[in-house]
Amino acid sequence: MREIYLISIWLLLTTINTFSQSDSLKIDSLKKVLQTQKEDSNKVNTLNELSELLVEDRSASMKYAKDALILSKEINFKNGEGIADYNYAVALAGSSYVGERGSFDELLKYYNSAINILKKNNNNAKLADCYYNIAEGYWSFKQDQAEYLKNILIALRINESINRKQAIARCLQSLAKIYVDTGNDSLAVKYTIQALKTFRENHDSNGIADMSNALGIIYIEKGNDSAGLAQFFYALKIYQLLGKRGVDYRMPFTYGNIGQSYNGQGETFLSNDDKANAYKEILSSSKIL
Repeated sequence: MREIYLISIWLLLTTINTFSQSDSLKIDSLKKVLQTQKEDSNKVNTLNELSELLVEDRSASMKYAKDALILSKEINFKNGEGIADYNYAVALAGSSYVGERGSFDELLKYYNSAINILKKNNNNAKLADCYYNIAEGYWSFKQDQAEYLKNILIALRINESINRKQAIARCLQSLAKIYVDTGNDSLAVKYTIQALKTFRENHDSNGIADMSNALGIIYIEKGNDSAGLAQFFYALKIYQLLGKRGVDYRMPFTYGNIGQSYNGQGETFLSNDDKANAYKEILSSSKIL
């Protein structure tokens, strides 16, 4: 039962952000701008931005990335070409997007092309993202831990060199997840704590709560129910303050983890207040499911 919660929370942490109304307005605005732009680097930038914003619409994202790639080559705009290669690979990748998933060899082709160009243009932020996504591909397609770790650590080093805090935290979170998946508790704890520390430095309440929740799960798996409960209640308080409910299910899963922790200590019930809140949150999430 505990392993089910463990898997669920890490799936939540890797879920793509939902499409927002502000994204929709920005897309409409960029499409209007695109209609009057000349065939220059500004148009390449607009095409690339549209590809990034439309990533959940795989066919549209691929189209804009391909258009950016063609135009950037025509006008010899190398940085735009590298970003377009990256965007095309991202759009090609995920099975969660609309359309069929590309092969891993296809993804590597575009990511490696992007890496070669971005290195020469000193676009280190996007370069780090390439290595990060290559790592994710090695795990999701091939379950190749060695290649995953090699590329995540490259991404981490690049992000550290440019002090890109949120990306650093994401790399640490991914390292924690891979060690959870492979059952290495000591390294899972190490990188979860490092990610938690980085999110705190960034004043990122969502990240703090997520990593506290994840750390609680690791402690529970190790049999330390009291330490796990402390982390769950800390995460729960942050989720409550943020109003984290609905489509990402964080509060209901946290209540579930608390209940499972009590059961692990021989308790068969929550307090009356916790029981009522758990029922309310789980009922609310079931309407979305």
